[in-house]
Amino acid sequence: MEVLQVKLQGTKGSTCGLRVKEIDLINKMKKTKVKYLAITQTKKKGQGCETLEDRFILLYSSMPETQRIVCLIHKEN
Repeated sequence: MEVLQVKLQGTKGSTCGLRVKEIDLINKMKKTKVKYLAITQTKKKGQGCETLEDRFILLYSSMPETQRIVCLIHKEN
């Protein structure tokens, strides 16, 4: 399996939330044809599932305060 590492653009200390970054990630996924994306170093709290642009599923879960997992999946999979 190929691993693609993406660094999001932003300024140091930026308060840009995950919603803005999601758009950037989706655009990069479309461009590179990546179907699954694990996101690290996120501040998204709680547990849930959201549909983005009718074609992507965002799954997120925060276990203890320091462990947060976010996955972005293309719906065709």
